[in-house]
Amino acid sequence: MIPLDAHLENLRKKFEKHAWRHKAGGPDPLDITGAIGSYEYKIYLQSAGNETVTAYDADATGLAAAIADAGDGDIIILPAVSIDGDFTVPAGVSLIGLERKRTVLTGQITIGDASVLYNLTVERSKEGDATGVVCAASADDAYLHNVTISVTTTSGNATGVWVVGAGTLRLAYCNITATAGGVGRAVYVLGLEEEGE
Repeated sequence: MIPLDAHLENLRKKFEKHAWRHKAGGPDPLDITGAIGSYEYKIYLQSAGNETVTAYDADATGLAAAIADAGDGDIIILPAVSIDGDFTVPAGVSLIGLERKRTVLTGQITIGDASVLYNLTVERSKEGDATGVVCAASADDAYLHNVTISVTTTSGNATGVWVVGAGTLRLAYCNITATAGGVGRAVYVLGLEEEGE
């Protein structure tokens, strides 16, 4: 099994090839240099300056705690795990999965200004309306990279990504599907007229 530090370094290199949000003098959203220590099956929160790494249980309670503790420039790293629940990724925070096919979030994920989702899956299946990822009204320069989003509803509308505001959402290497009993939309931008309306 590849050591965690080496795996994260590989992710960083792949990410940097396509990270449009890197700006001159701006923070690296995936600066994962520095040792995390011995790998355990945990959720890790790495501070923006790599000063601290905090471990949380790999479940919904642990993810909620990591999100509550995270600030601008911090990175939350998820193991291969399935976590149910709705979560809001704070502005400037990166949520990174170790394995796209096996790091699965099954609730609605809301992202904010300069938030990053990387290398994971958001999967929802329910009755009634459902959305996988919501790009909040205040979000600008949010980023989805190497993310699978799959939303299925038996009745109601299904939306893969819902862009609420007029900010910038960047997507790279994403697979987005929406299968619905009603209307299915892979990406929906509020304020744009739909065909037939």
